Amino acid sequence: MIQTAPVHAGTYCVSAVAGGLVNSSNTYIVFYITSANRRPATNNNSVNNGAVLTQNFRMSNLDVFTVNKGDSFEYWCYTNGSSYFSGPVITALLINNPN
Repeated sequence: MIQTAPVHAGTYCVSAVAGGLVNSSNTYIVFYITSANRRPATNNNSVNNGAVLTQNFRMSNLDVFTVNKGDSFEYWCYTNGSSYFSGPVITALLINNPN
C-alpha cells in the first residue's frame, strides 16, 4: 500500500499505477484506490487473474473522491499467491475546492 499526504477538503481525481507479475494460473493480483477514511474500497478494481503469465505488466486505476480535510488516498495491491507487484505511484489532483 502507498499513501498520499493528508489533503484539503474537496473533490479529487486520483490516479495510480503499479507493476506486477503473475507467476501461475491459480494466482491473481488486485489493485484499487480508496481514501483512508472510506475503506473498504469503491469496488473500482483492476485485476490480473493469470491471463498473462510470467510477464511484467503495468496496471492503472483512476477514480474520483470527495473528501474532508485531513483525509488521504491509498493505493492497495494484493495477491493470493506467489505473484508480486512493484513500484506503486499515486497522484491526487484537486478538481473542485468547496471554499
